[in-house]
Amino acid sequence: MEARWIVRESDPDLSRELARKLSVSNALSSILVARGFTDADRARAFLVPRLDNLHDPYLFKDMEKATRRVLQAVMKREKVLIYGDYDVDGISSTALLYSLLRMVDADAGYHIPDRLEEGYGIKPERLRQAARDGVGLLITVDCGISSIEEIKLANDLGMDVVVTDHHEPAEELPPAVAVINPKRADCAYPFRDLAGVGVAFKLAWAIAQSFSPTKKVSPEFRTFLLDALALVALGTVADVVPLVDENRIFVKFGLKAIEKTTNPGLRALLERTRLAGQELRSRDIAFRIAPRLNAAGRMGRSDLGMDLFTTDSTRAAEVIAAELERENRNRQKIEGEIFNHAMDRITNSGGAQAKVILLAQEGWHPGVTGIVASKLADALSRPVVLIAVAGETGRGSARSVAGVHLYELLKSCSDRLLGFGGHAFAAGFEIRAEDIECFCTELSREADSFVSEESLKRQLEADFRAPLGELSMQMVRELARLHPHGEGNPEPLFLSERALIVGTPRAIGRDGTHLSMQLRTGDVMFRTVGFGMAKALDKLSGAGEISIAYIPVINSWGGTDTVELELRDIAVGGRSVVYDDD
Repeated sequence: MEARWIVRESDPDLSRELARKLSVSNALSSILVARGFTDADRARAFLVPRLDNLHDPYLFKDMEKATRRVLQAVMKREKVLIYGDYDVDGISSTALLYSLLRMVDADAGYHIPDRLEEGYGIKPERLRQAARDGVGLLITVDCGISSIEEIKLANDLGMDVVVTDHHEPAEELPPAVAVINPKRADCAYPFRDLAGVGVAFKLAWAIAQSFSPTKKVSPEFRTFLLDALALVALGTVADVVPLVDENRIFVKFGLKAIEKTTNPGLRALLERTRLAGQELRSRDIAFRIAPRLNAAGRMGRSDLGMDLFTTDSTRAAEVIAAELERENRNRQKIEGEIFNHAMDRITNSGGAQAKVILLAQEGWHPGVTGIVASKLADALSRPVVLIAVAGETGRGSARSVAGVHLYELLKSCSDRLLGFGGHAFAAGFEIRAEDIECFCTELSREADSFVSEESLKRQLEADFRAPLGELSMQMVRELARLHPHGEGNPEPLFLSERALIVGTPRAIGRDGTHLSMQLRTGDVMFRTVGFGMAKALDKLSGAGEISIAYIPVINSWGGTDTVELELRDIAVGGRSVVYDDD
């Protein structure tokens, strides 16, 4: 598998001018310019996120209609049902709106679908149950934009519906009282890439305004909204939306809200993940908090996340957090088994070079196939579609790579699907078992023309090329101004050449899968670590000068700070030792 090292283009004159106006280093200004921040005001707003830069919720199409209908339901004591989703984005969205409605004494309840029994989206049987329970208003969060027939049914059953969603809409919108989605073609909202919880937060903000004497929300609602940023950060990072514009603001302030939270469930989760008392980063959500919350839904315990966020009992929160830990370990075990099985099938069939990997299997756990698809897509650098078959139906989870818009690819074969949804990098669908073979054939054929060979080449896009000797503690500390990192704002990747290996590189870690070595340039030494890169040891034997792609970090140990390098790739004689095939 070929890997390409590419350095983002940065105009030197613009970089120098930006460095002067912002009083920052050339390295930071070059990174900003390469990422599109050529204007000093925009770059300053990016480096210093401010809550007052959040957009007015009433810029959303239908926001006034939605707020008016919710206010009516509260005043008339109608039963309100929040219909969410089982992932972190859906759970945090549901918890946010449910908590706000409880605050205004609404007669509110919620439903989080069981991933294994119900699957994604609104189900007719659940609507009929809601009607029997006397629900007058249904509010969807992180779902509903494609549920046209279901919302027609809700209307027929006597329920009004407010849809809040962030997934791609079809040409026809559902017949709801209000459809709040930044991706609506007729919506003038200035930022399209909110997570579902971001959209839910905007509705909560508008509702708070409607209960306040002026557009500026009253103190109790302001406190609620600031605390709710903790939930917004969780869902935003977990849903892997771009951390730019409003999402960057949400996560920047949301991480602080998580650190200071008094919510018993969040506190218990921080204790369980050993993050309590620490300065949080977005990676802490992505790799430690979110997997535990997602595990519940994946393993068929979607109620646990909401129970955690809504309990007032510290003891109950601790019990739930412990249960989430057990579910996560079970998820990891099953995930590993499916990954190994899938990789064996791909290797034995010679299918690793297909433009899209397609596998279906009876008995696979549908709750973890999405994670496995993501890991396979990363390992093989191509889209992966896994279908867990159970009896007459299959549930598909698909993950993609940069350059291949997964939703558009699936849409080309959607006539074979019972339902599907998603976006550029991730999608899910349901299909009849009898249609799987034809679907796979058609999707493979579509991929031949839809997916280019160039888009499947693994690409490392670096932000800055510099001699290793120029790397300083001051420079690395300044790069912290680019936090929080995530999709759309990755950690800055550096390229350096002519680094000398000192001593013998070695494998480290409990299972010996990580690489550690010392590098020297001139009189400066750096310790480096390459996670999962121990397989490159043989190729480094006898190597003199090497080139490296890395992320500079500060390691604090024993009261001393040092600059270390997290390796992403190594090149010997111009050839990658990590990704290039022998």
